[in-house]
Amino acid sequence: MDKKMIAIIAVIAVAIIAIAAALVLMNGDKGDKDKKDSDIYQFEGRLPIFGNANNDDYINADDIKFVEDVIAGKATAATLTVDRNYDTGNPTTISMADANADGVVDSKDLQLVKDMVARKHGITISYKNTDNVLSTCKYPLTSIGIAYKTTYELAAAAGLTSKEVKWVCDSVGDVPGKGELRQWYPQFHDAKCFGNRATPDYESMNGDLPSCLITGTKKYYLKTAEEVLGPRGVDIIRLPAYEGGWAIPGMLMLGYLTDNEANAAKYVKMADSVYAPIAKHIKNIPMAERPFVFASHNASAVVGYGDGYIEPVVLAGAATAIDLGYTKGNVDAEAIKEMNPQWILLQPWHGILEQIDNNSVTDTFKWDLNNLYNTANKGIQAIDHTQAYKDGKVMMNTQGVRLGAASFILTAYIANHIYPDVFNFDVKGLYDTYMKTYHPGVDADQWFDYTYFDLAFAEKKRAELQV
Repeated sequence: MDKKMIAIIAVIAVAIIAIAAALVLMNGDKGDKDKKDSDIYQFEGRLPIFGNANNDDYINADDIKFVEDVIAGKATAATLTVDRNYDTGNPTTISMADANADGVVDSKDLQLVKDMVARKHGITISYKNTDNVLSTCKYPLTSIGIAYKTTYELAAAAGLTSKEVKWVCDSVGDVPGKGELRQWYPQFHDAKCFGNRATPDYESMNGDLPSCLITGTKKYYLKTAEEVLGPRGVDIIRLPAYEGGWAIPGMLMLGYLTDNEANAAKYVKMADSVYAPIAKHIKNIPMAERPFVFASHNASAVVGYGDGYIEPVVLAGAATAIDLGYTKGNVDAEAIKEMNPQWILLQPWHGILEQIDNNSVTDTFKWDLNNLYNTANKGIQAIDHTQAYKDGKVMMNTQGVRLGAASFILTAYIANHIYPDVFNFDVKGLYDTYMKTYHPGVDADQWFDYTYFDLAFAEKKRAELQV
């Protein structure tokens, strides 16, 4: 693809973005569909619970007044387009003032919102889940089961413990040969284990069913939970934790649903200290004029929206290959050279506080470096002929820090590099504060350098560790 054609495509892409800008966060998105940058930068609509009538971060008396005004014809609420179910989709557009999501804003919604504001136990909450499917659950959430590490991070940030969390998957459960994340979540050590996060042993819960299971997207986690446990009265709650590149919507939802809003607000304030100034800076910068960052796990593909790979990059104020008109899918080294990105971001395999086979942090880093440098036509071998590589403009982070609550730190790290004259976030300070707040006792220093690092650091450690 020649440069003139790329420029034309980029201009068209920006025009489409301007026309299609959503009014609410990730409005109408479905997993693999490409979202626009306007959908990511929203500081309204981050709490996708119906009854949050004024579309802010809180459910309070303002929502009661807003529903009254909608009924009286004095106000119009924002809307969400959601699928009615997983099987047929059946998309429908619902007003945020329509608390019971029945298609009409009336006195029933007003009463329900009053109950929501009063935190009345036993009411039914309607919300948009991470798969954009209209879902319901009983308020508040108690007797909780959790599957997948991003959800454990949300739960830890919300202040949940074994008092509420009764079941966990085998990454945190006390299971021989498993439990690779168990040491980082002592607050859940009294919970029972239901097995694998994707295909759990549902029968192990017989006689002691949780009231709900909290996890991520259905395509990866608890794949048949709605069909198996839904009819038995278990609410399956799929919270957005990484799919959109940030955890704020999931944190706000979990905070409300578990009556831990103060903890949620504390996290949101921390994350917004990064997101808000970046959003302000790039507000009037067209996508085609932002720094081009090629972001991929191992430089083998153009990655699309929906899995959290490129979203933290866009949140940092960059354009990705998708945003500039390239097609999602596998690419080779020559294609990356032709793209000529200003920066490259690689994301080695391991995640936040993950260690290979329960070995040391250093052993884990050696494993990741070996994959980065010694895998044919991937990682470093796929980019070492690009101008970005020659200029030393290669950023790296362990994959897991993009997956959930810690992702705002990655966004700060990226913004520092691509806008060095604008941003100087204290990434180390953010990381230390995050760890002290949500993982007290963890030696943050031993993890930091191996979590966010550049090409020069990778080269140095490769020589020292003889990889």
